[in-house]
Amino acid sequence: MPPSTPDPQPSDALGAAGSGARASAAASSRPPTRRGKHAGTVRLLRCRIEPILPSGLAPYEVSSIALSDDEHDYVTPDLAILPVEWDEDESWLVSPRDVALAVEVIAYSETPESSGGNNGRYARAGVEVLLVIDPGAGEWSLFTRPKDGVYQDRVDGVYGQLIELPSPLPSPLGTSALPIYGS
Repeated sequence: MPPSTPDPQPSDALGAAGSGARASAAASSRPPTRRGKHAGTVRLLRCRIEPILPSGLAPYEVSSIALSDDEHDYVTPDLAILPVEWDEDESWLVSPRDVALAVEVIAYSETPESSGGNNGRYARAGVEVLLVIDPGAGEWSLFTRPKDGVYQDRVDGVYGQLIELPSPLPSPLGTSALPIYGS
């Protein structure tokens, strides 16, 4: 289905990070906005993981994780697996200790290299498990065991391979039929 509105031009876009986002978007030939395939990837992952989550955990979108004691230092993953008590929480930032899994889907306008800085931020905050999905390449990376601001373990795979998530998360997680940009 064709889009109902034209893509914004990079020079017109102002991302959440302010003028820095505009400058990096202008340097890229890709529009900075999230695409349907980005949202579709998040939706498919959520649909696959939600019915098999253990009691007490649930998937959440648009939930920001505190990265330090500074309320301006946070990251908002595409999907986060959190305790169901988050439903009733009045806070706007989740403690990284409460995050069972954070999922980042690399946007069409990003490259794994340009988005890789977030991995260190998650590790420094103590988010135990980070899954990075790259629909541009049809690849994924699972990061675990943060220590001193660096993930100690990394497992890479391609779409079609199962992701073995650590306990208490359900495993394995299928990656077949996830959308690929440009296909």
